[in-house]
Parts: sequence; C-alpha cells; structure tokens
Amino acid sequence: MKKIKILIFAFWVLILISGDLFAIGTNQNVIEKGVSLNAEYSSSIQIFTDKKALNINVYNWTIDNMGNSIIFQDKPFTGDWLKIPAYVEKKDASANFIEIPYTVKITSSKQIEYLGKIMISEVADDKDQGINIAMGLGIPIYVWLNNEINLNKKSCGITKIDYNAKTQLLRVLVSNNANVHIRPQIDFKIEKTSSSILKKKPAKLINLTSSWPVLAKDQRWFTQKIVLTSGTYKIHFIISFGKEYNLEFKKEIIKTLMVKGQ
Repeated sequence: MKKIKILIFAFWVLILISGDLFAIGTNQNVIEKGVSLNAEYSSSIQIFTDKKALNINVYNWTIDNMGNSIIFQDKPFTGDWLKIPAYVEKKDASANFIEIPYTVKITSSKQIEYLGKIMISEVADDKDQGINIAMGLGIPIYVWLNNEINLNKKSCGITKIDYNAKTQLLRVLVSNNANVHIRPQIDFKIEKTSSSILKKKPAKLINLTSSWPVLAKDQRWFTQKIVLTSGTYKIHFIISFGKEYNLEFKKEIIKTLMVKGQ
C-alpha cells in the first residue's frame, strides 16, 4: 500500500486516530541563552514522542510587526553559532521521549544576538501503513553575547496607539531600540479626560504570562479588545522588561487617544 504522509507542526499536538492517542511535545517551547564570546554552551531538548526517530532542520527566522512568524525555508541556514544533529534516534525503546543535543558558540562580536527556528518532525515507523501523520513542532532559539547587551530604561517605548470602534480593538505599537530582543509586560489604566474617575480594575493590554517578544531595533503591535465610547482618553501604560537578562526596567508612559463613534 502506498503511504500518504501528512506533516503537521505545532508546539503541542494531540490527535486521536482509531482509538490510539498520538502526541508530540517538548520540555521547552523556546530557547533563550546568553553566552560569553568564544565560550561553548551545550544542552539538550526533550521531545515527547512515541516514534523511534526525529528529523531536525534549522531555518533563518524572524517576526513581523504584527507578530507573525516568518521562516525563510528557501534560504539555507548558515549560522555556525548553532550545532545540532539532523537526525536523532531514541536510545531507549521504552522511553516516551527523544533527547536532541545542541551546542551554541559565538566567535565574533560583530553581531550581538542570533535567531533561528529549530523545526523537528517525527520519522514514520516502518510498520506504519496507509495515511501516516507525521507530527512536528518548531522551537525558536535566541542566543546573545552577555557582555555586549545595550539595554536601558529608554530602550522600550510606545510609538503609536489607535482604536477601531467597529471592531472594539485597541492597538499599541511597542518599539525596542536595544540590540537584543525584549519581552515587555504591559498593563494600562484608562480614563476619559472629562472624568476624574478611573476604572477600578486596570485592563490588561496583553496576556502577561505570554510576554510576546519584540525583536532588536524593531517594533510590534499589541492588541486588546475593549469597549470605548466616543471621546478623549488618557491611557497610563506601565511597561516592565529586561528579565531575560537579569535586569528589570519599569516605566510609565501616558498617551492621549481620540475615539470617534462608528
């Protein structure tokens, strides 16, 4: 019987087929590591799978200002800062995971931070027949030089805000002037300029447990669903960032927003 292969990528995938549960997952959805120049760091990724082997590919990768992940599959990964095998087999057949070793080493200070996307896919077992669903996942990796980080309180700011009354969507464009990525945590409270009464519970601009990244020298839109009537508002933002580098900066930014009716 001819095999039909379907490849699915996700951070955690569960599929139920004919009563059997197939799953692929990992002990880390992202790798972030600071290193010293010419210092070698080695670690591993655990991939939970019932298959015997995995294929590994690395791609150049970035994020646009809407938060969309862009993988340059047509351009070969040329980064010599990351060493990872292209194929790994399960050492213990009874284990529910496969260990993927990797090593990072930065040998030049011309670039401070390096990005990549590690794409991992299951290798179908020989016994598989018919439709073979090959599960996979992608893990972003960030590696930077510890002694070259240029990050301070002024590094993160708000470039623009707007509001769509029809979709009830508040958009905030966050900028990062540092030479490394940041994961800002943002809260805000809002008041109409005609009223001195603040909302009792500040609305959350983003899910603070996610803290989506803003890449170095770049900007990213963050959005929040919120109902605002026509009028002029003052928005008090509180932004925290820098924890990835054992630093912590907090700043308050006040912006004025004009809201028009539909």
